[in-house]
Amino acid sequence: EVHDAEEQCASLRAQLARSRDATGQTASRLQSQLDAARGELQASLREASDAHNLQVSRLEEEIHTERQRGLDDSAAERAAADRARRLLDACARLDEQRGTELLSAQADSGRCSALEDELGLLRGKISSAESSYSMAEERASREER
Repeated sequence: EVHDAEEQCASLRAQLARSRDATGQTASRLQSQLDAARGELQASLREASDAHNLQVSRLEEEIHTERQRGLDDSAAERAAADRARRLLDACARLDEQRGTELLSAQADSGRCSALEDELGLLRGKISSAESSYSMAEERASREER
């Protein structure tokens, strides 16, 4: 019986050793698989991170471009508003100048009419004076004879 028990104990020890070897091999194989999976996961995470960083960079560039476009549009709008204000001011000055010139032209027209009237009177006086002179000369000439 002791001998059977010793054989059974030896058999169990051999089986335990084989089981330990198989478990060690399985553990090594599983550790290798785990290491490979960890490496793949890290590579996948790096790729995802790179893709994400690239997308973030593109979006940041788009945001920067849109902000710059907004600033450019604002500057163009301010320039257009300033130009419109200057043009309106110039139009107002031209309207005022036109009004002043119209008043001046009306005044000049009035002066011109007054001068024409005065010229007509002077011509009439000259004509009358010439007639009077001619008549006086004629009388003087008759009296001398």
